[in-house]
Amino acid sequence: MATNGLQKALGNRVKIIKFVVLSDYPKRFRFHDSRHTTGSHLVMNGATLYETGEILGHRSAQTTKRYAHLSTEHKRNLTDTVLGDIDHG
Repeated sequence: MATNGLQKALGNRVKIIKFVVLSDYPKRFRFHDSRHTTGSHLVMNGATLYETGEILGHRSAQTTKRYAHLSTEHKRNLTDTVLGDIDHG
């Protein structure tokens, strides 16, 4: 995994924490919610599911899969890279 991808994902986590602590963000926020964001950013920046699971402290790949959501834009870019430009309708 590229170091800059990991730094970006962890940097995003720090931004989330600062936002929650320093703002009037609604009290319904749970720190646990940021784990989904972190998992997604790690995977979209090149981390394998194994690496992501290790960072998040998961014992199984199934758990990591629940945390690693790919954005629509990321899936589209991946499809374009592999299959070339296609009509997205």
